This record gives sequence, structure tokens and C-alpha cells, in this order.
Amino acid sequence: MRQKERKEFSLYKRNGIYYCRVWDETAGRYSSAKSTGENDRDKAAVEANRMIKDGEIKLREEDPLFLDLYLKYWQTRTDLSANYRRDVFHFYEIHFKQAKTLQKLRMSKITAPHLNRLIDGMKAGGETPRMINRIMQNVKTFLRWSESRGYVTRDFTRQIEIQKVRLRERGALTPSEVFTLANIDFPDIRVKAAALLGIFSGLRRGEALGLQWQDVDFESRMIHVRRNFTGQFDGQGNAVFTTPKMDSSGSIPSLRFPELRKVMLDVLNETAFKLPTDLCLTNIWERRRKNGTAPDGQIPMSYTTLKRGFTGLLEAIGIDSGQQEERHLTFHGTRHTFATIIAPFVRGDIGRRLTRHSSNKMLEHYQHRDENAVVEAIEEINRAFDVYRGSTIQ
Repeated sequence: MRQKERKEFSLYKRNGIYYCRVWDETAGRYSSAKSTGENDRDKAAVEANRMIKDGEIKLREEDPLFLDLYLKYWQTRTDLSANYRRDVFHFYEIHFKQAKTLQKLRMSKITAPHLNRLIDGMKAGGETPRMINRIMQNVKTFLRWSESRGYVTRDFTRQIEIQKVRLRERGALTPSEVFTLANIDFPDIRVKAAALLGIFSGLRRGEALGLQWQDVDFESRMIHVRRNFTGQFDGQGNAVFTTPKMDSSGSIPSLRFPELRKVMLDVLNETAFKLPTDLCLTNIWERRRKNGTAPDGQIPMSYTTLKRGFTGLLEAIGIDSGQQEERHLTFHGTRHTFATIIAPFVRGDIGRRLTRHSSNKMLEHYQHRDENAVVEAIEEINRAFDVYRGSTIQ
């Protein structure tokens, strides 16, 4: 029997408007239909030819299901921490797979209203505004990638509803508390060093854990921020390091603060791992729990050790757990402490240079870095802190 010859496309009328679909020889079926916007058949045929030429009508394999492509995108991302990946797939299971509006929805059909209805469902299910925004940020990341690959024809992420979130005040230590902390003896010198790296250098947790001895220049009194640890390990148990958040690598002359210089020298004197490529805050016990081939000096101190240690460090200077909760004091607050204590002494561009916030990236396109101003700012802050010091640390 002679097989019926298929036309390149077919038109059909719905609600007075002609829709076009293309025959997919490989799949043996028509593509998803798309409106031509015309109610005259001849004009619709002309518009259909244009749409096919411009790639606006996609074959089935070029127009995957939204849920399938979304899952595949996140499964193939290799730059995510284990916790981040776990959360993405958890949200997918409890929200995306259950949403009726997303079932059998192809990429060419996805619109902002589909996603706003998903948000409505999350609200009805009791999800918090902060968590909804977090989930939808994952969606926006995926959609921008999809637009760059041609799966969607435009970026409509601005039309996705943003939930109003009550901003939580970030906790920060006072200068008096900073120097009380700097002067106490604490059983785990690594925890104290990590805290002072945040307070006097503005390092994030992962940046402190990724710091190697070659990044600590006692001669020039510079801390070089080059790596970030997000909790990932490869198949052999080796820690995986990435670039700092928002590519915010940089150098800070913070070893001019004697408290930070002293604690880093104390760590160097106590640690068995002193090679330039060894981590400053290494986890000497982790090798027993990870794969035995993991090299010594290359496994960072664990998140749990740092979190518990920081809580204990605050308790040691008289800030109990209740006060910590009330003041929202966490390890990330050390970075906010740094930003807070330098603010009265430096102009905005120097402050952003020191904190390495992402907005400084744009600033640097229009301004030359004033390295002398950065050093002078640190020296001025250092002199101002003398009032809080019981004695000068050499």
C-alpha cells in the first residue's frame, strides 16, 4: 500500500483563527500547533511559512516537555553543592510533578501564567514567601538558559510573581565583642581563625575553608581569596573547590590587623600541614571517614565543626544561645560584622573593594583600583580599634 504523502505543514481552524503544525518525519507525527493569528486561510499559509522558516514552530524532539527538560537541566549541572542539588530535586518532586498545569506542557507553550499558577499552589500549600522566591529563582535560571538555547523565544522571567519577604536583620558583633573574641583562648584554634577571617577580611564560610597557605602572605600582609568550598566531594573523597561566589576573587590587606595575623600564625605553628597548597583550616580527622586515598591537608574543616564551634565561641564571650537567636548571629554574620565596622572609615568604592560585593564588578569598569587607598583605609581602621584593645598585639 502506498504511504500517504504528508505536506510540510497543515492548517486547522479553532475559534476563528488558523493554527499551523509541522509534520515530523522522524517522530511520525505532527508537531505542537501554534496560532498564526490569521482568520484568512491564504494569509495564514503565508504566516505559517514564515513561522517555519524562522524556527518558531518546533518538531517534537526540539520542543521537549517542560518537566523533562527542567529535570535534565538540573541533573546535568556539575557546579552545584550536594545540598543545593538535594533541594532542587526535592522541590521538583513535591511541587512541579504535582502541578496539573505543568503536565504535558511543552517548552514552546510555557508562559508566566503557568508559573504564577504554580506559585498560587505553593501558597495554598503553606510554602513561605522566602522559599517560594528561592524555588522560582531556580525556575528563572532554567528559563534564561532555555531562552539562550532556543527552547523558548523570549525571556519572560520578569512576569513571574515575586513574593514580598520581610527582611531579616543581619546579625553583627560590636567592636567590643570583636576584641573580646580575638583575645580569648579557645580550644579549637581553627574556629577562632575562621571567625577572625570573616571579621577582619570579610571572607565567606566557603572562602575561609578554601584558604591555602599560599594565599596567606605574611610579608605583604595580604589575604588572597581564590577558592570557595561548597561542601562537595568527588568520587575519590577529595574536596571540590570552585571560584568565589559571583567570581569575587580578590586580595585584602587584612593581615595588618594584628589579631588576625597572630591567629593565623598560631594555626600555622600548630598544624602538621604547612605546604603552600595545604589548607589552613584542614580537617585532620575527615580522611578516616572519606575515601582513604584523599590526600592529607586537603580536606577542609567540616561545616558541622565550624557551626558548633562558632556557637561555642560566642558563648565563651558571654553571648548565650538565646541571645544568638535573638540577634540572628551566625557565622555569616562575621562578614556583616566586617562590612559594619569598616563603613565609618571608608568611602563606598573602597568598601566594596574590601568586601568584594558583586556591584564592585561594574564599578571597576569605570574606575581604577586605588590600592594605596585600600591599605590606608585598613590602617586607619586598625588605629581606631586601639581603643578596644587591652594591649597591643605584636
